[in-house]
Amino acid sequence: GAWGVLNADLKTHDSFFRRRPEEQEKNMALRTSMLRLSPAMASLQRSQTLRMLPCVQVPARMLSEKYSTKMKKTGRPVSPHVLIYSFPMAAISSITVRVTGVALSVGLGGVGAAELVGLDCASLATTLGNMSLIGPAAKFAVAYTLIYHWFGAARHYAWDNNPELLQNNPVKYSSVGILVGAGVLAGGLAFV
Repeated sequence: GAWGVLNADLKTHDSFFRRRPEEQEKNMALRTSMLRLSPAMASLQRSQTLRMLPCVQVPARMLSEKYSTKMKKTGRPVSPHVLIYSFPMAAISSITVRVTGVALSVGLGGVGAAELVGLDCASLATTLGNMSLIGPAAKFAVAYTLIYHWFGAARHYAWDNNPELLQNNPVKYSSVGILVGAGVLAGGLAFV
């Protein structure tokens, strides 16, 4: 049956191990582990059943060198920094949801800490809100962060519960929609 084919494959590789006595222990461990596997292993092609990988010796001086130095010696370029890549809109949108969440947490923590040490944040917010240039900008920053994070979190919740919604074009359009929608709503709230 299937185990006979597997044993035949192992026997063809025994001649390789007979030439190397130090490999006998590995051969025994390999045979034992192969027999424990399911019969599906027997359906693999003979060339894929056991594949020996060559062992490469690395000089000790190569281990102590910096990666960039090694790459210059080989003539291969060092990988560029991640900032040169063009991120898809969905990735930018998802990262922005996380950044706005951190900003909201830091802001809330800052207001809480300020109140604990005796600052009156409510009167400070009223004063800032009534200033001609700073007021609308501050209101926009807080409103945009809150609205964007809320919309982004709702979208991620929908994706988590309906993975079929994760298709390229709808994801791209929803990312742009959240970006623009949060901007329009925050712009309206900045002058209230």
